[in-house]
Amino acid sequence: MDILRGIDGFTRSLTLIGVEIILLVLWFILAATIVRFIFIRMGSISVLKKYLGLSESVKNRIKAMVIFLCIFTCLTVLGYNGFLLYKQIDVYQHTLSLYQHILSLLAKIPVGFWSQLLIRIGKAIGLAILAHYAIKQLLKLLSKAEDMAKSYEHLKSNDASIAGFFYKASPVIKKQHLVFGYSLCGSFLVFTPDG
Repeated sequence: MDILRGIDGFTRSLTLIGVEIILLVLWFILAATIVRFIFIRMGSISVLKKYLGLSESVKNRIKAMVIFLCIFTCLTVLGYNGFLLYKQIDVYQHTLSLYQHILSLLAKIPVGFWSQLLIRIGKAIGLAILAHYAIKQLLKLLSKAEDMAKSYEHLKSNDASIAGFFYKASPVIKKQHLVFGYSLCGSFLVFTPDG
């Protein structure tokens, strides 16, 4: 930021806006590269090779989302800075004061907050993965229970009602467990004032 002190007025504002846009684009390129690297590594793991087709569609969706977010963020920055220029506010001074304000807010955050946040996010991700596999196993158990109920000799006339019951019960149980898992994950991320 000290480099821009020698430049005055409108040129300094335009230079700062250009630097902001370039930094945003570089940040999104870095994010896209990390996502690409993760998906390449996933393809080299033999257990995950059966999900390669699905991972390609997920990778394309993430790539499209990163591109959209990059364009949206750049347009937002351009619009905000254009508004500042329209109001004849020095973009450099405004950005500098905003930067100092953010640093003062970050300095107020306790030291242990970030480690606690990472631990709690890790717990939430682990619980989400566990819930996903638990739901799969529960649906398999429901399928076996349906097969067992249909195999009883005295219940042959009720096969349609048994199939209907399990057809309706499976999505309800799946959604119930998803909501419970999400609420439990959310409870991991609640911070009390004492830490």
